[in-house]
Amino acid sequence: MKYLCKDRLDVFGFHDSVLSFVSLDSQGLTVSAKLLNVLKNTEFNPSDLDMEIERAIIRFNGFRALSYETGGAFINGINEPLSPTSILTDKRAELMFRSRLDSGITVFDLDALENGVYFIDAITSSRLWNENFFTLKFSFESVTVEWERYFNYSWYEREKGKEQ
Repeated sequence: MKYLCKDRLDVFGFHDSVLSFVSLDSQGLTVSAKLLNVLKNTEFNPSDLDMEIERAIIRFNGFRALSYETGGAFINGINEPLSPTSILTDKRAELMFRSRLDSGITVFDLDALENGVYFIDAITSSRLWNENFFTLKFSFESVTVEWERYFNYSWYEREKGKEQ
């Protein structure tokens, strides 16, 4: 791959990116990402506009799922809470997240919490489950993001351009 970013998730905008499963082994989790944005004015994007990557490969070395919480059904742009929500931990959380990645997930947010813990708020792409909004808390030892080329300006930068 042409571009390689190590241990710098802060240069990416994950909102509306689509992640899908590639592999999970004793070393870590690998996912494919579409619609992932590289934020403007960083060493990976010197442009004044956020850029969208055509396809990236993200490798979370030492990946560990800490908890998986169901959040509700996302219907017509509104998260309808389910009662009661459920929280899975450790291996059960990993298995649930892995099954969601098989169908692909759309990320609303991916960010750091504290003490090396991160979270993903996302919805599943599959209609097989009653719930499709979830939050995963996880940790990892290191992360690499690789990509070959930029696709375009991010969708929200393109929309801003239409407004002017």
